[in-house]
Amino acid sequence: MNSLQPSCSELAPTTGYVNTMGQIDLGVLIHAAHGSIDRLRHLSQEMTDAQKIQFLTNHFRPSPNDVLHSHPVTKQGRCWNATFQLRWLEQFPWLSYSNELEGVLCRYCVLFPQQPDRGGSQGANPGVLVCSSYQRPYTKALGKNGILTSHDKSSMHCRAAEKADLFAQNFRNPDDRIDNQLQQNKQEQTNKDILRLIVIAVEFLAKQGLPFRGNNDDKVDFSDESINRGNFVALLQLMGKFSSTLHNHLLFAKRNALYTSKTIQNDIINVYACKIRESLTKNVREKNLPLLLLQMR
Repeated sequence: MNSLQPSCSELAPTTGYVNTMGQIDLGVLIHAAHGSIDRLRHLSQEMTDAQKIQFLTNHFRPSPNDVLHSHPVTKQGRCWNATFQLRWLEQFPWLSYSNELEGVLCRYCVLFPQQPDRGGSQGANPGVLVCSSYQRPYTKALGKNGILTSHDKSSMHCRAAEKADLFAQNFRNPDDRIDNQLQQNKQEQTNKDILRLIVIAVEFLAKQGLPFRGNNDDKVDFSDESINRGNFVALLQLMGKFSSTLHNHLLFAKRNALYTSKTIQNDIINVYACKIRESLTKNVREKNLPLLLLQMR
């Protein structure tokens, strides 16, 4: 594989990236990407949904007793250590602390990297919080132009957050996914097409006054055309030669979902019978036939 395209095997959590609680350090992705947004995007695309949900929901969370990263600050002759504040993780839910990198990352932008904002403060490079951890200066984390507050409002981050929320919803509710809905709609349409052809076969035999069943139609092997079956089975086999959808259905569908049993045949005939009775009743009422019959007497 090209050296510019690390494989997903590089994402396999090792002892150094997983704590005793089984939580994953997001810094493993930054190490694998070597600070490149293109590599990070490639890694994101290669990840399975199961891997991505682990990084998204099972990331490392420091406890109040953990010693967090700090750096010295000198201002107006005063010196002190500025320490990362644990409350920032609550204030910005997208923020993840990395022990490996000794800093914080935007979980959404790392897992769902977007095109950087043009003309923004970050220019064409997403930089800190995405390709590298935010380690300093913590004195400029908040405020109108703070590192964290500015990132939280950036369109790049907002797009990534929307993608992350949608991914999490779809992962928890796979039936709501667009591709699954499309596949379900496609299957429903296929079933309708198959049923329509079966109804056409029943209608044809009924109109011609032909018998439906043969002597051995209870458990039919539609792949075997050497046996002379009843008219209904033979007609479906013939129609299957001109419809791959029906042909595949007859050969591969489960026996309880073939829609070819005598019960289905009778149900279809009964539907036609009801429609015919409704039509005759309507004609009688519209033409006032009972009154005409009385007058004929």
